[in-house]
Amino acid sequence: MNNHMICTAHEGVSWIVCWTIRSEAIGYVDTDYYEAFESLAEAKQRYEVIKYKDCLYIHSLCAVMDSSDYETHPAFEEPQ
Repeated sequence: MNNHMICTAHEGVSWIVCWTIRSEAIGYVDTDYYEAFESLAEAKQRYEVIKYKDCLYIHSLCAVMDSSDYETHPAFEEPQ
């Protein structure tokens, strides 16, 4: 079994969608955004909406590896 496989059934606030909007009108100013989700399905749904935003520069959907605010996704937890 591959220990780096992402568990898609995991529930908990351990999915993050982040993106950057670049405004060329005011001199290439980048503004970063993020939202955290409890399920991969919710995160994917938001990701699909984000990728069609105007002036989108970059976007990512990530599982939490380590955080002070969110649950570590089981794929990244240390073996007990």
